[in-house]
Amino acid sequence: MVFAIPEMTPEMEQFITGILGMELFTTLPAGRGPEAHFYRCNPRTHCLAYTIVPGHKGVHHLAIEGTHMDDVGRAWDLVQERELPITTTLGRHMPDTLISFYMRTPTGFDIECGAQGERLDDDYVQNTPATPEGWGHKFVGDGLPATVRPVVSEEHATSEEQLRSHGQRPSSPPTGRAGSPETPSTPPAAASSASNPLRRVPSLALSPKGSTTNIAAALRQTAREASDP
Repeated sequence: MVFAIPEMTPEMEQFITGILGMELFTTLPAGRGPEAHFYRCNPRTHCLAYTIVPGHKGVHHLAIEGTHMDDVGRAWDLVQERELPITTTLGRHMPDTLISFYMRTPTGFDIECGAQGERLDDDYVQNTPATPEGWGHKFVGDGLPATVRPVVSEEHATSEEQLRSHGQRPSSPPTGRAGSPETPSTPPAAASSASNPLRRVPSLALSPKGSTTNIAAALRQTAREASDP
C-alpha cells in the first residue's frame, strides 16, 4: 500500500517504525519522480510506502503481485480490451525489480499489477538506485488519483506549478449525485468480539522505555494463537 503525504516528519517515522514495527528498506530522493520512502516487515522489499506530494494526502495505490509474468501479461491484455484507464505503462522498478503496470480504479486510487518482485534474506545489502525505473513505467494518466486530496492548510498550500514538478496534474475528487461532493457512507457496525479474529490484540501500552507496544509483533502473536487448535 502506498500513501501520499505532504512531508515525512520525525513523528511519522516514529509511527511507522516504532508503532507499526516496520523497517526502512530504501528512500528515493526527488528527481525523476517524487521523493518516496519504502518500509518492510517480511521478506518482500516493501509492504508500505509513502510518496511525498506537497499539500496533498491520501491513498495513492496498492499492489497486487502475481505468481508468474504471464499473470501480468493477461491482466495487461484484459485492461486494454476492456478499455480501463491505464495510468502507468508496463515497466520494471529499480529498487525492487518488480515488472508491473498501473491502472485506475472506479474509486479513484490506482492498482499496480506486477510480478517478479525480489525476496530478501537477512544478508541483503540495499543500495539507493540512481533512478526509480529500469525501463518503461511512463506516466500516461490524468493527474493524481482522486483519493489523493489537498490538505486544508495554508502551511501546505500547493500551486499547480509544484504539482507539475512532480509529473502530476491536480485531480478533482469524485462527485455524488448532481455533481455534489461524494458523502462518505456510514460504516457498518463493528463485528462482535466473538467473531473478530483480532479480538485478543492487546491494547497499546507504554513499555519501561516509554515506547509504544509494537503492533506488528502483537498481530503476529495473535495470528499464531488463532491458528492453534
